[in-house]
Amino acid sequence: MNRADIDAWIDARKALDAAKARALGWRPIDPPTTYEFVSMAQLADIERCVGASSRVTGEGSAAIRSLYYGGCLFQAPAGRAD
Repeated sequence: MNRADIDAWIDARKALDAAKARALGWRPIDPPTTYEFVSMAQLADIERCVGASSRVTGEGSAAIRSLYYGGCLFQAPAGRAD
């Protein structure tokens, strides 16, 4: 995966979210934030490609690792099931 792939992924996800909002009659938010749930491996690949580090929030099995890039918040499960 490279940065162009990630940018295309975000653009496609934003287009899907915008179409869904129009279909449901929702008012758009500005700037729109898209949320994408990914695996830890995908998040590590995104970190490597964009040159940014993710941040962990929560504890234990509820921990989430997040990275904001290009208007998209990528999230992955970071916790262990105890």
